Amino acid sequence: MLGWLTDRLGERHGAKDKYFRHEGTAQALPPEARFLEMEYEKNLRLYCLRLSDHVVVLFNGGIKTKGAATAQECQIVRPHFYRANQLAKAIDAAIRNGDVRVSADLKKLEYNPDFELEL
Repeated sequence: MLGWLTDRLGERHGAKDKYFRHEGTAQALPPEARFLEMEYEKNLRLYCLRLSDHVVVLFNGGIKTKGAATAQECQIVRPHFYRANQLAKAIDAAIRNGDVRVSADLKKLEYNPDFELEL
């Protein structure tokens, strides 16, 4: 999985929207199986916020238990899912307020040095 992440989401291909699952305000990895091009058990959940093809804010994640149908039903993944959505909403608000922005070339995250993320 790590090789797929660095190859597909790195400089070679970029963090294209199709590689992310939308889960609330946040996004999640891995993508749907058709984009993986490899055998993979769908238990890993990594939560993030994709801001451009070059800027992805990685939050946290875990291994979803096989008995849980959704991330919200899994005791291990649930807190990461909710925290990622909380952080994504706060970052989205900071972008709307002008405290955080993606650079003009869409390759860097820029922010006001006095800015503090409010949750």
